[in-house]
Amino acid sequence: MIFLLAKFGKPAKKNSMKYVSMKSAFVLFLLCLGLMAQAAVKPVPLAFSEFFVPSPTALQPSPKLLALGGKRVRLDGYMVKMEEPLLGAFYLTEHPTFCDEEGAGTADLPPACVRIIVRGARSRPLSFVGRPLIVTGILQIGPQTEANGQISHFRLILDGPEPAAPKPLPRKIVHSAKNKETLR
Repeated sequence: MIFLLAKFGKPAKKNSMKYVSMKSAFVLFLLCLGLMAQAAVKPVPLAFSEFFVPSPTALQPSPKLLALGGKRVRLDGYMVKMEEPLLGAFYLTEHPTFCDEEGAGTADLPPACVRIIVRGARSRPLSFVGRPLIVTGILQIGPQTEANGQISHFRLILDGPEPAAPKPLPRKIVHSAKNKETLR
């Protein structure tokens, strides 16, 4: 049993407010450490060629793909050009792809296609980017019906943007009595 020391080295009583608030602060501290450690985990590279194992009858997910479900991964690929852009998401494939949703929906997409979910753009269409992309985030595996009725089998919840480097503070301009400016 842990007893926290109050002021002057006297043990705090278990039912005192200091004991409870110190215990809560300690638990919060441990929780923050866990979240920071998870964010610091280096993503596992995953290639589209590693999604499935060869099979004569059906597509079978590879053991590597299944093992990475719920883990942070990195994918390199191309954004699919959609006739109607998705809201807050896009599809990523191994090769440049155009998807004509007329009639067949997303059936034109290859099986190794990942829906990339951009949390900060939930209700906004994303502009098409034609160059290769590198994305990192948490991989989700299994069929899921999206809000627009489409079914995705692989999803990646995109990591947030990297924190920007702090900008240097502007130097202060001081006007002298002779109307000359000097920088400090």
